[in-house]
Amino acid sequence: MNFLVAMLNKLDAAAFRKEIAAANAANGWPTYVMSNDDIVRSVDRYMPEGADKSQVAKLLATLMMTLCGTPIMYYGEEIAMVNNDPKRAEDVLDPIGKLGWPKFKGRDGVRTPMQWDSSRNAGFGDGKPWLPVHPDYQTHNVAVQKKNPDSVLNYYKRVIALRRKNPALRVGAYVPLNEGDVNVLSYMREYKGRKVLIALNMSGQPQTAEFSVGREAKTLLSSANNTPKTVKLRALTLAPYQSFVGEIRK
Repeated sequence: MNFLVAMLNKLDAAAFRKEIAAANAANGWPTYVMSNDDIVRSVDRYMPEGADKSQVAKLLATLMMTLCGTPIMYYGEEIAMVNNDPKRAEDVLDPIGKLGWPKFKGRDGVRTPMQWDSSRNAGFGDGKPWLPVHPDYQTHNVAVQKKNPDSVLNYYKRVIALRRKNPALRVGAYVPLNEGDVNVLSYMREYKGRKVLIALNMSGQPQTAEFSVGREAKTLLSSANNTPKTVKLRALTLAPYQSFVGEIRK
């Protein structure tokens, strides 16, 4: 489990590039994780001030599902759940949190019930749950996001389906691109002549990246709704925190 990638705790293209390169240099099959039951949820840790939470969540999803390796997704990431940390010392149930309060509030906040719907306990059960449901559960849950085609949940479904369908994303080689770019993390996955480009704008400003791996790419997935079906690789423009996945044509 590559916690060096998980614990960077900031959207930094250069830092991600370095740790991904180290994982691939180990001559094994990497395993990637962005969250688990011991660390603060990824959307909380990687959320820049003023950023769109859904765009950042989609960026992290794209990164996880397009790297060379096995992604492990922690429950709730697919709807961009956030931590629900205890507000008082007497509310802490985690033994480590009891010892570390208030500097360390423990792990209760990342272990709260999955938010399925807007019913009691977010649909987790009829009895009192061990940990309290996050107050935003009535508007932030699976049932609500299923109905929104632009939701984080439906984006996760699309990127997972794309990974499953495209052999370059499943088993292709990892090829870093534009390694001097401090804003856009980009790489290519290549398998038996198929080449897929991934470009992730980790900045809060629009960025234009130039790629020499081909002239154009067919858009397979984008977190921006206005992305053309075919893009020119000489000048690929990305909105703040936009994710792009495209198959290089020529």
